Amino acid sequence: MLVDAFEAMQDLAFLTDSVTACEFVAPQIRRLTESAVCLVYLYEINRDELVLSFADGYELSTGTRVPATSGPRGEAAIRNRVVVLSEPVEESSANTAPPGGAVMFVPVRHDHRLFGVIETHRARGVRDYSGDQQQVAIYVAAQLGEFLSQHSRRIGFKDDSHKR
Repeated sequence: MLVDAFEAMQDLAFLTDSVTACEFVAPQIRRLTESAVCLVYLYEINRDELVLSFADGYELSTGTRVPATSGPRGEAAIRNRVVVLSEPVEESSANTAPPGGAVMFVPVRHDHRLFGVIETHRARGVRDYSGDQQQVAIYVAAQLGEFLSQHSRRIGFKDDSHKR
């Protein structure tokens, strides 16, 4: 499973901006973790919020903002660990994602710096993510974090998370 993730992430290095990177990663992580929905949030440090950059598998407006420090999404971001819930709770997706099965929150970090959170939702009735699926999500999030770190150095960290 990690070999598939490694191969899937090879093209990430050739992308040019954070939005395109989120658009690339979301369907990959959705496929690799067998999730119905993947939401990719980028961290906006000045407002201490997570901003939805891309949604795959669910219609949701980009630019949706949620607090970066509350609920399971905040726990993943602050404690730098994967949080898995057997079913969604209201605050898990800020009333933005469909009800369904298990939900996983994975911090996107590089060099101890928070860049965002990836949120995945399983289909209704699927109550868990395997250890392998969690490891794959951690790997993909780490790759995205590395890309975002390098990208921010190249552009002097001009915020392009809201480009469309």
